[in-house]
Amino acid sequence: MLSGGYTTDDVIYQWHSGLALDGLTRAETIEMADDTTLANFRVMNLTTGAFDRILTTGNWSTLCARFTFVRNTLYFVIQMYVPSALIVMVSWVSFWLGHSSVPARAALGITTVLTLLTIITGSNNNMPKISYMKAIDVYFAGCFFFVFC
Repeated sequence: MLSGGYTTDDVIYQWHSGLALDGLTRAETIEMADDTTLANFRVMNLTTGAFDRILTTGNWSTLCARFTFVRNTLYFVIQMYVPSALIVMVSWVSFWLGHSSVPARAALGITTVLTLLTIITGSNNNMPKISYMKAIDVYFAGCFFFVFC
C-alpha cells in the first residue's frame, strides 16, 4: 500500500503492533482466520514490511505484505495423472490381442482415445485460460502419442 497523495513529510505508514482494543498483546500484524481456505492452495508464509519508496516526485511511505502459496498437487495426481497413465497401459492391451480380433482392437483403441480426450477436456476446464502450453498439456500430448503407438 503506497500513499499516493502524501509524502513521508505528511504521513508515515507502519504496521500496528502493541495492544489491541481488548487489551491483549498482538503477536502478528496480519492474522489469518483458522477457517480461511483457498481451492487447491495452502498459505505457506506471510511476511510484512514497511519502507519508504524514493521516487523523483518525493519519498512515499509504503506497506508491503507478501503471501507465499503452495499448490496442493494430490488432486491433480489422483484426478489426472494416474487415470491417464492407466488409460495408456490399457491401450497397450491391444498388442496382446490376436491379429484376427480386429473389432476388439478397434473398440479398445477408440475407447482409450475417447477416455483420454475426456480427461484432457476435464483438465482444461479446471485450469485458467492461458495462451501458452502448460506442463500438463505436454504430459497429455505424450499420453496421446503412446496411445497411438
